[in-house]
Amino acid sequence: MSTYPLRGVLMRPIPTSTKPGGSAETSAIFTPFTLPNGTVIPNRLVKAAMEENMAGRGQLPDAPLFELYRRWSRGGVGLIITGNVMVHAEALTGPAGVVLDAHSPLQPFREWATAAKSGGAQVWMQINHPGRQVGADMPGVAWGPSEVRVDIGKNSKRFAEPVAMTARQIAETVDRFVETARLAEDAGSDDRPHGADDVTQEPGSLIQTAAPLIGAPIGQR
Repeated sequence: MSTYPLRGVLMRPIPTSTKPGGSAETSAIFTPFTLPNGTVIPNRLVKAAMEENMAGRGQLPDAPLFELYRRWSRGGVGLIITGNVMVHAEALTGPAGVVLDAHSPLQPFREWATAAKSGGAQVWMQINHPGRQVGADMPGVAWGPSEVRVDIGKNSKRFAEPVAMTARQIAETVDRFVETARLAEDAGSDDRPHGADDVTQEPGSLIQTAAPLIGAPIGQR
């Protein structure tokens, strides 16, 4: 057995096997993983997408978010998928959501990328539009494919009454995704192509996609 330190915290013992001659072989979890497009993830540890709700003034990432991602990266994780980064400043799930659109300064996002990459991790940005999943007490818009409200029983009233999107609003939202993905690349690309785009449409969310913060050749989709 062996142990693996993660930023000063001793993790649970990692099973190892012994090769002929007595040398220990570490679990495959800590070996690199190569994606079909050639991108190499340093190990198999992934920080999954979360919604931190830690944006600073102007819905921008700032020092607390930088430090959080710096710690995750230096802790040894191989891939970091960011929390939601919204493509529309008027469509937020919470008051501290991060927004990256045509009006956003890029420097805070470059600092975020630098912090998240500081330990050698790959970093992918999750860009998002909440669709109808907007709180009833939130300002702005709650758009969906129909006027059908989120149904979670007696708690349904916690969500806003959605408005069915027009064809123009749908087209504008697609354009917002493209613009945010382009800006994400500009914020700190490592010039690596990727195969991680995953665009889905589902009742609770207009569109959700995970795109790399540091290398998103959008034109190749």
